[in-house]
Amino acid sequence: MSANWASDAAAQLRKRAADTERREALLLEQRKLREEQGPGLWGLLQQAVADRCLELNKEYGQPVLFFKSLKAEEFSVKFQFDGKISTLVGRFTVTTANDALKWLYEGYAASQGAHNDSCMLRPVDGVVAFSRTGVEARALGEIAEEMMTGLIKG
Repeated sequence: MSANWASDAAAQLRKRAADTERREALLLEQRKLREEQGPGLWGLLQQAVADRCLELNKEYGQPVLFFKSLKAEEFSVKFQFDGKISTLVGRFTVTTANDALKWLYEGYAASQGAHNDSCMLRPVDGVVAFSRTGVEARALGEIAEEMMTGLIKG
């Protein structure tokens, strides 16, 4: 047994405690950023989806997409075309980092294999962004178009 065992063991425990404290402080800061910035980002995504609906309706010459904000953390888009109805539902949960943004398809789009998906809400350099990998931020327009493409496919 070493004469320095107790002091070496205490030093290791202090280092582990300091590492845990730093990790917890980082997680708290990330949660704070998600809570502060996430709802605004969600609002911008909803607007991007609503804009895509208006653009397609205008380009097509008649309404086929109908955007509806259901509550603060959920929207739906109904697609009516050729006697078939499909629905996209988008949901946001600021308290869940790994799948803060989820979307799913119902109706005809779902029966044709439209792919439900999700994105993380990750802070990078003090700014939160939706991300699939946790590293690379995704543009809101890109996410909106992915959602809408799944809806009208089929």
